Amino acid sequence: NDETMRRKRKCTCNVLGTLAHNHYISVW
Repeated sequence: NDETMRRKRKCTCNVLGTLAHNHYISVW
């Protein structure tokens, strides 16, 4: 299903963004 793939990709993107954000804060 195309909709499911799109939702999964968005979720992964959010997770990666959160991890990068936390990493940036810890380094800063």
